[in-house]
Amino acid sequence: MSDTTDRATQRFHALDAVRAFALLLGIAAHETMSFFPIPIWPVRDVNPATPLMTAFMIQHIFRMSLFFAIAGFFAHMLLHKRGVRGFAKDRLKRIALPLVVFWPLLFAAFIAVVVWAALRTTGQVPPPPENGGLSWSTMPLLHTWFLYMLLWLYAGALVLFGLSRVIDRNGSIVRALDGGLRVLARAHLLPIVLAAPLAATFYFQASWLPFGGIRTPDVGLLPSLQAFVGFGTAFGFGWLLHRQPDLLALWRGWWPIYLVAAVGLTYAVLRVSWDAPPPVPGAAPPQADLVAAAVYPLAIWTWTLGLIGLAMRVLEGESKVVRYFADSSYWLYIIHLPIVMAGQVIVAQWQLNAYVKFALILVGSTALMLVTYQLIVRNTPIGGWLSGRRYGRRRKGAMAAEPVAAE
Repeated sequence: MSDTTDRATQRFHALDAVRAFALLLGIAAHETMSFFPIPIWPVRDVNPATPLMTAFMIQHIFRMSLFFAIAGFFAHMLLHKRGVRGFAKDRLKRIALPLVVFWPLLFAAFIAVVVWAALRTTGQVPPPPENGGLSWSTMPLLHTWFLYMLLWLYAGALVLFGLSRVIDRNGSIVRALDGGLRVLARAHLLPIVLAAPLAATFYFQASWLPFGGIRTPDVGLLPSLQAFVGFGTAFGFGWLLHRQPDLLALWRGWWPIYLVAAVGLTYAVLRVSWDAPPPVPGAAPPQADLVAAAVYPLAIWTWTLGLIGLAMRVLEGESKVVRYFADSSYWLYIIHLPIVMAGQVIVAQWQLNAYVKFALILVGSTALMLVTYQLIVRNTPIGGWLSGRRYGRRRKGAMAAEPVAAE
């Protein structure tokens, strides 16, 4: 079997598990937000817990960059297997169409839960936003912004792929990129190089705060520069990595070193986040901002490479349990926000330990969402639509479902 065929058909169980981990961790992260001691979430619990906000900040450093790196890897695999037309058709079906179908339903449910939360705490319906109706700059994508961002990245990847066919007919540029990635990975300089574009973006944007990290493009139809640079770099890295997946073995051996570095850098990020003063419009960034802008992206990439390496070490083989959660994670993430918020509303006024309430929300919402997956997705056409696989009765000898390319 040729190397080309190997890369198009090989199953990467560990990376699929990492993709699912990033999505499921996002659900848990949103479940912490009602316990924040600062008012940035529509539901506020009577028992705030700063450690839960700290946990949110830690996962916020790396989670979506990790996701987009895996998305880029599987996107190149899909293009490698199906070609441009098949790639575009698949992504329109499994990414664009779910965004169009589910966003209105999720937005309506989100508004309903926000009104319910306000009625339980103040007895009044919250007033409409002052800026009036929806527009290209105020469109609230909620948590479905990751689907919208993926569409931008897929489009950009196809444009660059087409240009490479025109200006790089002999493949010299691509081979140079492959060689550069390999040299940097083996020299363990890749985190520094991958961090550099985002570090520059952070430093030269006066409004950036270490607390927020990469600004998620959840409002408006034009993603921020930070999102394009940060998530685009991650996606591009994953895209190039699929061209030489043997590099995964390198991080498989070095994952403890990368994660130790990630923990140290995260500690520095947290210290800077708590101590950073508000930005001053028009003023030159202070020297401390240079340190923060450099440390945060390095934390992103040490976490990302360390977690990929850890997954390659412990999750390389197939597991039915891991497979189940990997298959269900896309559906769970799409539907989770109003369900999680409803759980937060229910317990918000209870005089109960914050961590007990968080656990109740986590277990209760996850159980409910898994029931919906099992009953209305896994063995139905919805499962085939969203993930390309539909479990249920099969004819004897039928081929196994193909892996999901990348949600």
